[in-house]
Amino acid sequence: MNDPYDILEYLKATARGIEVRALLDRNLTSRAIRLVHGVTIDHGQHDSRATRIAAACMAFLIAADITIEPNVSLYEAAENTVGWATNDILWFRRADHVDPRAYADVALGRASQIPENACKDAVQCVPDGAVTAIDLSAELRHWRCHYCTLLKIAGLQRHSLTPSDQLAR
Repeated sequence: MNDPYDILEYLKATARGIEVRALLDRNLTSRAIRLVHGVTIDHGQHDSRATRIAAACMAFLIAADITIEPNVSLYEAAENTVGWATNDILWFRRADHVDPRAYADVALGRASQIPENACKDAVQCVPDGAVTAIDLSAELRHWRCHYCTLLKIAGLQRHSLTPSDQLAR
C-alpha cells in the first residue's frame, strides 16, 4: 500500500476479498459512542479537536469498508468495570452504522452533532438485543506485550522506510 490515507487502496483490497481491520482504542470508541448518543460539541473549544479526529476516523473507516474492531477499547477499561461492556459494544455497533457523511460534517466543523435521523437509522440497524452479553472477566495473557508491539508497528508506519528496513527496526 503506497498511501495509507488513500481510500481507494482499501476499497480495492476489499474488492479483491481482503478484509482490512482497524483496532480502535477507548479514546476513539468512547467519542464515537457519545456522538451517536447525540452529544453536541462546541467547535470553538480546544477539547473538541479530539472528537473531530474521532469523527474523521469513523468517516474514513466506514467509507473505506474497513472492519472496525473495538475489543481493545473494551478490555482497556474492563479492569475497572465490566457491566457496561455489552451496552458499549451495542452503542459502538450503532456508531459503526452511522452514515460517514454525518461524521465528516462533524470532523470538518460543518455540524456540531450527528443528525438525529442518522442516529435513529443506526439504532434501527442495530436494535436492542442485537449484541449478546460479553464476559470480560477473563484476563488477557500477554496483552501488554501485544499492545506495545502494535504501537511500535504503528510508529514504524509513520516513517518512509522500506518494508525490509521496517522489519529490521
